Amino acid sequence: MDPIEPSNIIFKVTTRTGSKAVKPISTENATYFIQRQGNQLIEYIFQDTDVNYRSQNFSLLSSHLVVDPIDMAHINPTSTSRPHTIILVNSDGTIAAYPFIRYQQVVSPSLWTTDGTFLTACDDFEEIYTVVKRNINGADVYHLEKFDYDFTTDAGKQFFGATLPGSTSVTGLNYLEGETVDIVRDDLALNKQTVSSGTITLDIVPTEYVEVGIPYVPVIETLPVETRLPNGNIQGFLKRITEVNLVLHNTQSLKIDTEEVSFRNLESLSLGTGIEFFTGIKTVQPLSGFTQDSTITLTQTKPLFFTLLGIEYKVSI
Repeated sequence: MDPIEPSNIIFKVTTRTGSKAVKPISTENATYFIQRQGNQLIEYIFQDTDVNYRSQNFSLLSSHLVVDPIDMAHINPTSTSRPHTIILVNSDGTIAAYPFIRYQQVVSPSLWTTDGTFLTACDDFEEIYTVVKRNINGADVYHLEKFDYDFTTDAGKQFFGATLPGSTSVTGLNYLEGETVDIVRDDLALNKQTVSSGTITLDIVPTEYVEVGIPYVPVIETLPVETRLPNGNIQGFLKRITEVNLVLHNTQSLKIDTEEVSFRNLESLSLGTGIEFFTGIKTVQPLSGFTQDSTITLTQTKPLFFTLLGIEYKVSI
């Protein structure tokens, strides 16, 4: 074999999909980059069938989430229970998140918003840090924040152990001065309060922990019902969802359309105590009247934990 020299190097074009000036990410034997026009996330990977590299639109079914990104980051999982996640910081201040397990062809895109705008993001192995511009107490401020699965509020602060307040007053919230905040005390969501002089007041003295932060509301909406009957499809038919079965994991709060789902265990119900974590299947019925689309909206009214693993529903046509 001849040695590699400047005179015998050959460059071959394998894709003509241009890249935007945002640093690409390499993971899972593939390279991910933003298309030149800024409206696609491209996966550049070697295909055995073609014996060549191929560029394919990784965001094909969710391109509306990609808005001219200005930065990218990557969450590298450290356990089998978490996927790889690509973070795209959009120019409009939102984040398009792409959790995926590539070898199982699982992709679960979503849009992240906050009370402010995301400006940039960087990763430290399994952690993501972002700079957020917020308007606090009438002035623009810049926060360096970290995504954390143990928090259910934005720009949140937790008090526990040695920092747990010994009274009903929670101080040290000057960075949220004038903001209306969500409060969680010992797994119980309290009424929203406005931070004044860096302080809020609880209903009772906490025993385990307190979390205070800016509210955010998760929203999941299913696609319109579409299936086939022996005599054809049902598009244009009036449909009604009569029962929903939700597969949940460690969940404390959930609202389906207009119905609040209860997670209280009546056998151990005690006034003022926290909400129990629920893992299993919750069945809710009925949900809606007859419409042509029949979608389901899942959301929350309390800043508590919510993990949806799957959803199955029955439809009347």
